[in-house]
Amino acid sequence: MTNMTFTDYLNHYQISQACYLLKNSGQPIGEIAHQCGYNQLRTFHRNFKKITKQSPKA
Repeated sequence: MTNMTFTDYLNHYQISQACYLLKNSGQPIGEIAHQCGYNQLRTFHRNFKKITKQSPKA
């Protein structure tokens, strides 16, 4: 139904949650990445940039 793999869907969901937290909380990026299910900050940054076309800091 979504025309994407489960992994792609999960990544989009996690990044959308991270975007919400980045906009609406004062938590550091590393804490938000961990809350959204990322163990490696590098993976979070890579997926965030791939999906949103910008860095989490922006």
